[in-house]
Amino acid sequence: MGVSDGPHPILAMAKIIESQEAMTAAVIREIMTGEQLKAQFEAEREANSARIAEDYKGKKSRGGLMHLAEIPQREFFRLTQWLGDGWWNDRNTLRHLQRTHPHLFSHRA
Repeated sequence: MGVSDGPHPILAMAKIIESQEAMTAAVIREIMTGEQLKAQFEAEREANSARIAEDYKGKKSRGGLMHLAEIPQREFFRLTQWLGDGWWNDRNTLRHLQRTHPHLFSHRA
């Protein structure tokens, strides 16, 4: 083994472990940042829906149709996937949503 054979194997292994730990920490940090960003976008979408529902409060129905609630698109599709098509016609489901998310409703369900 000569002087110019490169770094000692133990030192090389320590650098690999340090770089793996750094990569693991970077991946965890990226996941956490992504989750925070996702939560922030969801909060913005819900706030926009609440503003729209507030605009419809107190307005009369048009042609027999009345605005009941404003639900963010992602939440609507998530509920449709979970509860199936036509969940918006189920009065008990709408009342439950009104109890849990009253800020999204413009009129009583």
